Amino acid sequence: MSSPAVSGTVDILVVGAGPVGLLSSFLTTNLGLKVLAIDKSDGPLKLGRADAMNARTLQLLQTLQSGIFDELYPQGLICNTSSTFKDGQFASRQSKWWEALAGCEHRHFLMLGQPYVEDILDRRLQELENPVQRHTTVTRIWTSSDDTAVFATLLHNDGEEEIIQAKYLIGADGSHSFVRKALDIAFEGEGIDMTWAVIDCETETTFPNVPEIINFQVETSDVARIPREGKINRYYVHMDSRDFTTEDAIAKIERALQPHPIKFTRIEWASQFTVQERIAKQFVWKNRVFLAGDAGHVHSVNGGQGLNTGLMDAFNLSWKIYLHAQGLANDMILQSYEQERRPVAQTVIETAGKLVRATKYARGLAPGTFFADSSTECRD
Repeated sequence: MSSPAVSGTVDILVVGAGPVGLLSSFLTTNLGLKVLAIDKSDGPLKLGRADAMNARTLQLLQTLQSGIFDELYPQGLICNTSSTFKDGQFASRQSKWWEALAGCEHRHFLMLGQPYVEDILDRRLQELENPVQRHTTVTRIWTSSDDTAVFATLLHNDGEEEIIQAKYLIGADGSHSFVRKALDIAFEGEGIDMTWAVIDCETETTFPNVPEIINFQVETSDVARIPREGKINRYYVHMDSRDFTTEDAIAKIERALQPHPIKFTRIEWASQFTVQERIAKQFVWKNRVFLAGDAGHVHSVNGGQGLNTGLMDAFNLSWKIYLHAQGLANDMILQSYEQERRPVAQTVIETAGKLVRATKYARGLAPGTFFADSSTECRD
């Protein structure tokens, strides 16, 4: 059977419609480029995944003057303090790091679930009359003989295939990125033998429900409580193995909060993850394909940088592609994406790795601080 002919031509094909793919699509569409965003899902995320935006993300969203910041900010919870309780007793509290931040207005996390971010970006694309093409995957990627165009075979859920020609392709399709694998780009690094449970829930407890990240440390256990929007709190629980139930994780939370009782009145979402520290060998392929977000880098949730680092990739890349597409900059502007963002990603991996290795019962090291962001589990 003959291959289908090219059915459409765009400036940018964005593979993946998590936060990074959605923001990349919104920014470049808003600049006037012809963009096609595709995703295998049926719509924006509904539950779970990343839980915080940092000062830099908030600053850049505000500068867009698109209404995105104005809608998101009131829905979130401001948090710039973390505390540690050891064996039920207060041990320490710190917020100096946030207070010392220079050059930004919002010196704090905005605790707000990833579904809120995906929902507003998805709606903005619809308002621009450029909605995400859902139920669609990529099965093949290649470039023209002179490397001036990239082609992708798309597969729709009805079994139909089509070929799209683009000037550029952004792979924002998560840690298991088809784009990265199709181009045989190495994902260098390792996994850490640590497994965490994550539970979004509503509870009743006598422990104060303050807008702080709380680290509970008791014998053979690490638990972190992350404040969230509305009545939700998130708990991260360091588990002893990958084989556990939600009830096992809850038992560790109950032990960590002693002498305060806790009752789980609603569990909104529960999952688990193992820590991975990996980075793509290259972020730019033939000046036509670019890896962004988890497709290019994954790391521990400690430090709350996963979603934020990915969104910064989108901000960095979008205007560069625009200038190149308009003939206002040469190939060096595209190469600068990797030159600027890969070192940042490497630093985040190293910093988050130090934090996770410093949790009290990780390899027997000294206690550390747990800031949370589970975006390594997400499409982006």
